[in-house]
Amino acid sequence: MATLKTTVAVVSTAVVVMIPGTKAVDPQTNEKPEVPTEVLQQELQGWVYQQATEGWITNDYPRSMGELTGSGDPLFEVSTAIGKENLDRLIVANVVSGVVGFGYSQGATVASLWLNDHANGNDPNAPSADDVSFVLIGSPNRPNGGLLARATGVYIPVLGVPFSGATPESQYAVTDVVRQYDIFADFPADPLNVFSLLNVFAIAGAIHGDYLDVDINDPANVVEVHGNTTYIMQPAKTLPLADALRNIAALFGRTETPVIDAFEPALKYLVELGYDRTSQATTVPFQPGSSIVRFLN
Repeated sequence: MATLKTTVAVVSTAVVVMIPGTKAVDPQTNEKPEVPTEVLQQELQGWVYQQATEGWITNDYPRSMGELTGSGDPLFEVSTAIGKENLDRLIVANVVSGVVGFGYSQGATVASLWLNDHANGNDPNAPSADDVSFVLIGSPNRPNGGLLARATGVYIPVLGVPFSGATPESQYAVTDVVRQYDIFADFPADPLNVFSLLNVFAIAGAIHGDYLDVDINDPANVVEVHGNTTYIMQPAKTLPLADALRNIAALFGRTETPVIDAFEPALKYLVELGYDRTSQATTVPFQPGSSIVRFLN
């Protein structure tokens, strides 16, 4: 049996199928790295790996985004389709032991696509919810914040990226973890809020690329349970935009930044106007100009 308890979020008796995110090609050597299994085993402070009582398997799919990840690489939609087929095969092969799919970034999209196919009666032969569950981190398909859920139906042809919508609520237990201001999983709802955009782009790659120290049981986390899905957001301790300004000041030898420190709360207020924090589970599309409405309210 593979279960995820809502607040404790413990994986028990399971083979963990790791679904890694988009590969990063070395720009100097153009070498394509191997699947970062050892790094992914340490994500969330090693929590998922520690609970893999029946072993650990990697979904070895292209992890690509067309030419962005290498000459001749499959487009994103082809990569995720292959990943979904591989995931289905791995689940079927290991369902007797129980399976937990662990998806990161593009890997979370792969898991979301699988759920779309098998959730809520879409597949009469779908495996039992007692035997399959998921942990998603940095998911672009997060209902409120996932970039691919902000504008369902949009398509980026050069990379082959369809905005495939939100991960569905389903019979399967899902734990969806995000770091606040992750550019792919906590993108602003208001694309016209300059402060929100500057903030999410400031050091966004660093946020999305590092879930190693996230403690899912930290009492400071914002946790919501909707149906069988547990949403966990780790709040940012400092504002990325303010951190970027501090980094600039450091280039000029300024280690003390009292002005930035003083204005950080006001900056955060302006940044947060670009978000709808009503619920992590509610699919929130792009809302141009909504910052003004929130300010007036």
